[in-house]
Amino acid sequence: MKSASVHRPRASNDPVTIREFKPGDEAAFRKLNEEWIALYFRLETKDEEALADPQSCVLASGGRIFFAAVEDQIVGCCGLLRSGADEFEVAKMAVDSSWHGSGIGRKLLHAVIEAARSAGARRLYWKRITSSRLRSACMSRPDLSTCQRTVLCRRHTRGRMCTWR
Repeated sequence: MKSASVHRPRASNDPVTIREFKPGDEAAFRKLNEEWIALYFRLETKDEEALADPQSCVLASGGRIFFAAVEDQIVGCCGLLRSGADEFEVAKMAVDSSWHGSGIGRKLLHAVIEAARSAGARRLYWKRITSSRLRSACMSRPDLSTCQRTVLCRRHTRGRMCTWR
């Protein structure tokens, strides 16, 4: 599949396919995340490690990575990191900028949430980004932004962490 580097106008009737990571997806995973992080934040050492080797940093510990594809173009990705026996974290989510507002992020999040449930997760953490520059992305997920408990995330500098039970 082509990486997200090819931009074309999105069409509302384009079918989006959500699929899991397969060998060869490393470059698209890295490119989507680096572009998104560089646009709004700064690339941290932990990001560089995960993006350099998603197989050992995400998949080897029981995590999963999902991709959104339209035709032969990867337009989004989202990781599900295992942080404990029954705890997971949504991480490394990015959608190509030409596809923002198309619902791809929502589809990826729903796939990740369902995968966590299927794996027996009792808790699913998701860092809720509170940056005003990302207001539209945060506000577009009302069903995902309501948390039973919100705690300040001490491990990352990008926002808050939400817990679903």
